Amino acid sequence: MSTQNSTKTSKPWARRGRGCLLLIILIPLVYYGLYFVFRGPLPSNPQFLAHRGGRVYEPENTIAAFQHAIDTGADWIEFDVQQTKDGKLVVIHDETVDRTTDGTGRVEDMTFEQIRVLDAGNGEQIPTFEEIIAFAKENGVGILPEAKSPHLYPGIEMNMVDALVANDYVQETVIQSFTPDTLENIKKINQNIKNLSVDWPVEIGSK
Repeated sequence: MSTQNSTKTSKPWARRGRGCLLLIILIPLVYYGLYFVFRGPLPSNPQFLAHRGGRVYEPENTIAAFQHAIDTGADWIEFDVQQTKDGKLVVIHDETVDRTTDGTGRVEDMTFEQIRVLDAGNGEQIPTFEEIIAFAKENGVGILPEAKSPHLYPGIEMNMVDALVANDYVQETVIQSFTPDTLENIKKINQNIKNLSVDWPVEIGSK
């Protein structure tokens, strides 16, 4: 009698165990099934984006950094664009040159000539936006320039668009900005310019 009671009482636990096992199997199946239904298949050709050129390996936002990124397979190069006192578009992340060069001062207060003589690391110069467009075009990669601190540089949107149009590199470019108004202005200037609202920093190839 005791054996029969033991058998009967064990059956609900066995059923629960099988139910838990089935649930464990079903959850990932349902999750990934819904993913493929609503999100589509995983990309077969993921794109490699080099943020500031991959600044762990070479001085950030320099030709050397972008060349290293391309040599290691980058499909896109991302960089920051600011504007000198005399209206030249330059590729530098900070509003000052203090951190990334051997000089000091605010980009908006310096002429291009003053910017150009600075050492951006390992003898590299701060490049112009036009130089990076030409470099990307030569190497066949896309570019993601960020209109940096647009409130400091009236007209930077027009100058960036003009440079892209003049160098015939509109289709290979996605302009990004933390400032929605900047992207709206760019869209008004040229409807063909693709743009991206940057909500958080994403960095590949850097600490």
